[in-house]
Amino acid sequence: MRAIKVFTAAIKYLKDHMMDTCDKQMTGIKPTDILWVLTVPAIWSDASEQFMREAAEAAGIRGNRLKIALEPEAASFYCKYLPLERRGGCGIKALTSGQSTSF
Repeated sequence: MRAIKVFTAAIKYLKDHMMDTCDKQMTGIKPTDILWVLTVPAIWSDASEQFMREAAEAAGIRGNRLKIALEPEAASFYCKYLPLERRGGCGIKALTSGQSTSF
């Protein structure tokens, strides 16, 4: 089986599962409300990133609703905007600059 078919099927499954979950929870979220972000390894070439874009578009994600992000950049945004540390059994506290944690 060609790789493009495998990646398209996997992306389509995830997209459809997300939309089904939104429908079941009656969120009112429509596909046009979502900006899909697909992460790729930083070492991938531009051609590989284009391959993923084509697979996502073949899975039904419109090009104007899709962003390709490098995995290290996505991890950096996660760490910057969701810096939480678990304290003891029940509390969480935002980390301060220079602080680290081990989950």
